[in-house]
Amino acid sequence: MKETEIISGCLRSQASAQRALVDTYAGYLFTVARRYMPDEASAQDILQEAFIKVFSNFHQFSKEKGKLKNWMSRIVANEALRRRKKYMDYHQSEDPETLYIKADPKVWSDLHEEQILALVRELPDQYRMVFNLYIMEGYDHKEIGEKLNINASTSRSNLARAKAILRKRIIQTENDDSWKKINLNIV
Repeated sequence: MKETEIISGCLRSQASAQRALVDTYAGYLFTVARRYMPDEASAQDILQEAFIKVFSNFHQFSKEKGKLKNWMSRIVANEALRRRKKYMDYHQSEDPETLYIKADPKVWSDLHEEQILALVRELPDQYRMVFNLYIMEGYDHKEIGEKLNINASTSRSNLARAKAILRKRIIQTENDDSWKKINLNIV
């Protein structure tokens, strides 16, 4: 089924179109949820809740405002944020000297996307949320601040710390080949 058929069918609440939507986008949206959640079970819960919101709010989707995939990604991200908000502790800190470590660009090129995502998932919650919203979803710091109930400056700081932590962990892989053996199950 083509995307236009899926959209028109979902607008009419047709079960076949809704099934096609899930079959077409569930893998991608699960990956979005997995970026925010610490484990697969939580990501699956987020995905289920997000699909409920997608179907109940499908009338709000407009092709003029953007792609269906992007609209659903934002719903998944917002659902993950809503769920994680009550558990996040914005006062955790990381070693400040990690902000100044630089990684060899060759190390980045040796990593696969799945390995980078695995490293992102290991970030502390407040850094992972800001990193995902800014880098992956394209929100600006003001929007992130509003979504996470933090200042825009805190968002910028958390992003810098997230990048620093990632750099530090990448550098650690330069002398350790175990990262090549990371078991990744990304749908």
